[in-house]
Amino acid sequence: MRWKGRRQSDNIEDRRGGGGLVAGGVGTLVVAVIVLLLGGDPSALLGGAGSPSTGEPPDPEAKEFVAVVLADTEEVWQEQFK
Repeated sequence: MRWKGRRQSDNIEDRRGGGGLVAGGVGTLVVAVIVLLLGGDPSALLGGAGSPSTGEPPDPEAKEFVAVVLADTEEVWQEQFK
């Protein structure tokens, strides 16, 4: 598929590299409290928690590819609903 240089959708929000730790941390805490209330050991659950890996920065080409595919999809559905 030749996608470079084609129209990209504006309906893309690049959230890669963002901190998903807040929601994951709260979810883990809730599960740990439930385990504790049920008489389990929440330390086994919390022991493996660490900071997310930094890894490589997000690839801008991947975002562009997704934006082009979404633009194509939007065009197809726009024609279907006319």
